[in-house]
Amino acid sequence: MQRRLATRIALAVVVCAACAFAQQYPTDPTMPGTTSAGGYSAPSGGYKSSTGIAIGTAAAAGVGVGLLVMHYRGSLSGCVASRDNGQLELMGKNHADPYMLLNNSSVPLQPGQRVRLKGRKIHNGSGQAMFEVHKLAKDYGACS
Repeated sequence: MQRRLATRIALAVVVCAACAFAQQYPTDPTMPGTTSAGGYSAPSGGYKSSTGIAIGTAAAAGVGVGLLVMHYRGSLSGCVASRDNGQLELMGKNHADPYMLLNNSSVPLQPGQRVRLKGRKIHNGSGQAMFEVHKLAKDYGACS
């Protein structure tokens, strides 16, 4: 999983570098913002400081959203319940979508416990949503 993330980041850097190179060295001197020698010329009034602030704020917000998504990716919260056959399931806030827990006993879970679990969602052909438990992220105590 880390290899896949590193590959995506490297690809994003390469694409951004290619875009920056294309913007830095325009080939058509008739394009707006270029000089007759083909170089870049700033706008006649210059740039305002509010432009830089807006770009910096947007970049920071994008990074923040990206980190938040990556942190909570692959996690579920809810109450652990036991089925009639002894299988554990995780009941969310609305009880319409329970996840059957696939746990190899490496994570100690008890029915009646409110938890946040990290792992991987699995959907089989029968329509039953399953969750492969990798670790216990947080134990909130007893379900209310």
